[in-house]
Amino acid sequence: MARFGRTGDLFRAILLFIGRDRLALTYLVLMPLCGITLLLTLPPLQMPDELTHLLKAEAISQGDWVAHRLNAHDAGSLLSEGLVRFAWTANNTVYPPRRPYAFVNLIGDTRARFDGPYVPAGYPNTAIYPPFFYFPSAVALGIARVLGAPVFFAYLCARLAVLLTASFLGACAIAWATRARLLLALLLSLPMDMGLFVSCAQDGVQIATAALVAVGLGRCTTDRGLIATALLLGLVIAAKPAYLPLAFLPMTCMSAGRHKMRMAVVASCLAMLVPLICTVLFTHPAKVGFRVADHVAAPVQLMYVVRHPLHVAHILASTLRLMGWTYMRQFVGVLGRLQVDLGAVSDGAAVVALLVAALSGIGKTGKGLVSWRNAATGGILAGSILAVFMALYMIWTPVAAPLIEGIQGRYFIPIAIMMTLLFPQSPEGLPVGRTPLRQAVFLGGFMVAGAMTAQRAIMAFYWLPVGR
Repeated sequence: MARFGRTGDLFRAILLFIGRDRLALTYLVLMPLCGITLLLTLPPLQMPDELTHLLKAEAISQGDWVAHRLNAHDAGSLLSEGLVRFAWTANNTVYPPRRPYAFVNLIGDTRARFDGPYVPAGYPNTAIYPPFFYFPSAVALGIARVLGAPVFFAYLCARLAVLLTASFLGACAIAWATRARLLLALLLSLPMDMGLFVSCAQDGVQIATAALVAVGLGRCTTDRGLIATALLLGLVIAAKPAYLPLAFLPMTCMSAGRHKMRMAVVASCLAMLVPLICTVLFTHPAKVGFRVADHVAAPVQLMYVVRHPLHVAHILASTLRLMGWTYMRQFVGVLGRLQVDLGAVSDGAAVVALLVAALSGIGKTGKGLVSWRNAATGGILAGSILAVFMALYMIWTPVAAPLIEGIQGRYFIPIAIMMTLLFPQSPEGLPVGRTPLRQAVFLGGFMVAGAMTAQRAIMAFYWLPVGR
């Protein structure tokens, strides 16, 4: 009981810490409210890969943390037939509907329960991920299953658990931040974030954790704090191994001094060790070649890269030229299964708002922007972006294809959050509670406008008659 008492005291202390900062409090209040509106109107399993993320979360809720190879091209677990039936029924619903989507469409979904025999359920593209960022949705699914709730209700609880967890972590990061605080808050408030926060995917919690990592690297002054930040960074990398170059960030963020640099090297090694351990424990047992039929073969693609590096560079340039604006729009927010477009005006307004926030984070003098640390940090971030492209070229793109396939704008949100490390310390320094009121109002307007735009696009795509 004493342990639970200490946990409660810590939680109350964190809430008081957030409540003293206008920016963090605005975020903590508005993000759950905006997210719930999307949770209620975004039909089931309509975010990218949400089907396989739901199956992964359900497997973890049963204690099956490591997926199993079902055959040469599939990996998964034994799951309740009721949940699997619900998942595939919701996933295979045709959108946009031929007639208006309505709440009556959900009646059939609400009848599904966690019953029937356990059947093999494959989720090969998410089977390789470690379980940590699935814990909120997995716990919600497990509690709902024990209480005998319908599968659809359990699914909504899992969405809500992700939303509340990610919102809380994001608010903690904003309250603790000392660099480009408004920019960080906006990067955590994009319509794409709101969509991911109400998905059973791991991305929402991963993005919020990446914000904590960026803030921790920006203000760590103790060895213990640096080690804790490195562990979190390792988990972020383990969830997306293409972020491996980010493991070098501790070496560019620590202050001068032999001991500090030695600890920075230890932190970077730790950030690399965590994903390596996760690969051995979780990825390797579940790794299968599930895109072999699409002529995807990583070893053959690697040989092609080695033999034709200039041609691969040309492929990368062509991909950026043809798809760059698409990635930007997806970064801001293309919801659903990358079908629900918010419109050019909304995307442009979001980009302008991010630029305004970036300028406010520079400060009046811009002191500290030009330094060897920022040059090294910028190189690491650029390397991470390149690694994302090359990873998808290796594991998702057919051999010698003319363009890199599988890239989505949401993959760059954690990297963009790390860009706040390039900014100088905020004028208020380490203490919180001195956020200008105009910044809180700006953030609130940005979040409400983003939620309203997303809601309008969702209603037009799913709920209104085609052609209206």
